[in-house]
Amino acid sequence: MNEGLSVRQLVKSFATRHGQRVRAVDGVSFELPPGGALALVGESGCGKSTTARCVARLEEADSGSIRLDGTEWRAKHGRALLPLRRKLQMVFQDPYSSLDPRMRVLDLVEEPLRIHGIGTARERRLRALEWIEAVGLSAEQALRLPHEFSGGQRQRIGIARALILEPEYLLLDEPVSALDVSIAAQIVNLLADLRQRFHLGYLFISHDLGVVRTLCESVAVMYLGRIVESGPTAQVFRTPRHPYTRALLSAIPPVDPVRARAQERTVLRGDPPSPLAPPGGCAFHPRCALFAQQGDAACRTQPPPLVPLSSERHLACPPGMAQG
Repeated sequence: MNEGLSVRQLVKSFATRHGQRVRAVDGVSFELPPGGALALVGESGCGKSTTARCVARLEEADSGSIRLDGTEWRAKHGRALLPLRRKLQMVFQDPYSSLDPRMRVLDLVEEPLRIHGIGTARERRLRALEWIEAVGLSAEQALRLPHEFSGGQRQRIGIARALILEPEYLLLDEPVSALDVSIAAQIVNLLADLRQRFHLGYLFISHDLGVVRTLCESVAVMYLGRIVESGPTAQVFRTPRHPYTRALLSAIPPVDPVRARAQERTVLRGDPPSPLAPPGGCAFHPRCALFAQQGDAACRTQPPPLVPLSSERHLACPPGMAQG
């Protein structure tokens, strides 16, 4: 039975050269149902990519739970991970560095089948060709090397390689941020089509809120390693409750030039704090206009928990809740 992907209180820290610890992910929790699409968004350095890498077991989390269809992912090691890796695959930001430049595209896409011991050599070759064509490339291109392709074509190769194991979930780490706008739109359309055709679940890492609006029905906003607001994308975009979410959304220019001139921009004060010395209490309070207006002393001393506003929406900001 498919129970979805459940992440609970995930923590990941890194050691610096000077012996300090930087907590990149600080108690992150979320649910991704089968066939759902959840975006983790926020500024660079907020911990969203580290979260995805921990979920994929490319980084080992310090603590927390990662359950996939009822099985604890963090309890598996070595070859015991292989059955679960078939369910969850990752597509990376840089479509060139994630491909071996010495391998032909056909071999790159076929490789996961060889690792998992699936099928005969002929069956693997035929399946690889099917997936290469499924992502919009031709069988004639399968014998080329990665450097012979454009950035968008390389990303299609990466997507084919991830999907050849027929996973239930894809972790997409900024999959279009390195591409030109027109090419990025093609990849987004491809991802939307593949999700519908194969009932895939997406954990989508991005700072592009326009892409998130198109591709994901749920969104979680991260700031300095924590989720500060989450809920259905349409609701969060229409009525953002956290001051940081409001600032992010105000930076999206409306398509209508009249609305663009009338739109009030929320300009954040100062720079993001150093992860080496995060502020006490709510990490956002030094930059928060709401705190400047009506800040509670608790904002300086107590990190606000992520609490439910409804069955679908969660918020980590007591003054923001009071504003309703």
